[in-house]
Amino acid sequence: MYSTIIELSSTPIAEEDRASHEEIPDWFRDGIADYTEDADDRELSLRSFAQAMDDYADFNIEENSLTLKADAKEQFFQRAYRKYKETLEKLAQVPLEEFSGLVRTPSEADSLSHLMYSLRGTIEDRFGTYIYEDEELSTLDEWLRYASNGVSYYIGGVMAYHY
Repeated sequence: MYSTIIELSSTPIAEEDRASHEEIPDWFRDGIADYTEDADDRELSLRSFAQAMDDYADFNIEENSLTLKADAKEQFFQRAYRKYKETLEKLAQVPLEEFSGLVRTPSEADSLSHLMYSLRGTIEDRFGTYIYEDEELSTLDEWLRYASNGVSYYIGGVMAYHY
């Protein structure tokens, strides 16, 4: 499967200064991606990203920028937060015997390992879109938690990765 890495900056990025897949840190290729590459069709990748983020950001493709809407964070995380709370409630019901490995739950969907995997997935999508900003790579979820609503971010390099 493929996903996208978008370079963002608080200042405009000249075309010749855009990041390429070679700048992506080794830990990403060692733990998440099989390989990375520069996007075959940058414009198509950006349109897809803009469409996915339409409820949370205003895009100006001519200026290569996006501005997070005032309620971007609340809207973006609303569904994941509900799932997070539901998963925590289920985890609170895990008995000591299962937690310690003495017994296993009959339902794989309610097993401790599955619930922990689900919990992590509500916090961040490790196989979704990544943001490359200031030579740091983070999941879209992590980046969005620290980004500022109403601020313009400029788009630079667009890369793809396979996982």
